[in-house]
Amino acid sequence: ISFFPCLREVSAGEKWWRAVGFQSGPSIATWVHVVKQRQFSCDQCGKSFKGKDALTLHQRRHTGENLFCCDQCGKRFTTKQQLSRHMRVHTGESLFSCDQCGVSFKQKGALKLHSVIHTGKRDHRCEKTFGQLSHLKTHKLIHKGEKNHHCDQCGKSCILMRNLKRHKLTHSERRFPCDECEKSFRLKYNLNLHKRLHSGHDLCYCETCGKRFTTQNQLHEHELSHSTDRPHGCDQCGKSFKSIYKLTLHQRLHTGNKLFCCDQCGKRFPTKQRLSRHMIVHTGERPFSCDQCGVSFKNKVALKVHTIIHTGKRDHKCDECGKTFGHLSSLRSHKLIHKGEKNYCCDQCGKTFVNRNKQHEISHSTERPHVCGECGTTFKRINHLKRHIEVIHEN
Repeated sequence: ISFFPCLREVSAGEKWWRAVGFQSGPSIATWVHVVKQRQFSCDQCGKSFKGKDALTLHQRRHTGENLFCCDQCGKRFTTKQQLSRHMRVHTGESLFSCDQCGVSFKQKGALKLHSVIHTGKRDHRCEKTFGQLSHLKTHKLIHKGEKNHHCDQCGKSCILMRNLKRHKLTHSERRFPCDECEKSFRLKYNLNLHKRLHSGHDLCYCETCGKRFTTQNQLHEHELSHSTDRPHGCDQCGKSFKSIYKLTLHQRLHTGNKLFCCDQCGKRFPTKQRLSRHMIVHTGERPFSCDQCGVSFKNKVALKVHTIIHTGKRDHKCDECGKTFGHLSSLRSHKLIHKGEKNYCCDQCGKTFVNRNKQHEISHSTERPHVCGECGTTFKRINHLKRHIEVIHEN
């Protein structure tokens, strides 16, 4: 009866199972079912627990009652076990080792998560599959679209509290510098990963090209670059991608779901990286320089394309007409000409193109970002500005 605090006392001569509510002695299976139903609920958030002690520990999160304090950094915890796990951060102790690859972890849960890499077991499914049920639950929050965690500095909303904590570091001046090079990091975890590159320990190596990576996920993303398979196709334009992540980013171009906005001109982008590349348009910065001729570029890709001028390397050949290209992407674009497919349509005039035609898009734009420093005349295209300077001012 002690397991059921809500039940009345058993009267003299009464069978205990009658007090519980059974007409006859219950089976073990029925008894277990009743125990599961008698849960303790939190009156603040509605979460339920099977034991009163678990509920008491949980309620400390609402009250802010943290009884156990770390004597190294002053951080406080609700249970002694949480404090013990935290102390390994200061001692550097890693008790749990993987019997497959030898990587060690400070917590048993972290080892369990790591082991999925070797087993490949992904039993928990949405459209996407996951090795851990907790990962599936976290993923499902994305579909709900609820962003309940808000930054008190800029108002940004996040789905998960850990994402909010990571975001708040962008407002902080604190950095963790590497003592072997000039790099610094906002997270100590990222610094520790970076240090592996200097020490050579616990690195992942690409079997095809020998490139080194600090995590298995980075290696997996890199290995896709060696593969010719592009299994993830866009159902709107037919373009295919090597990873589901790249497909998701591409689909934002069709849905108009562009989350990152330029505070200078209001233009929106599907990724933070594309916004960063765009900002160079306003700053005029050209950080990537050719070590052969000194010409500088706004992005790394443009520099890579330029270097072919010096090397003359054109390894990618069209099997239809024999034309050669310096980049595989250029060959893929060229092959569309033979297919006759025109998947890109201008939303202004309806004209169709084999590939997205940025030069054509500029013709509809009212922006004239290129300004002549001599007379102030503005132009839509940089080559028009250059021709203007040569004809009008230099001659």
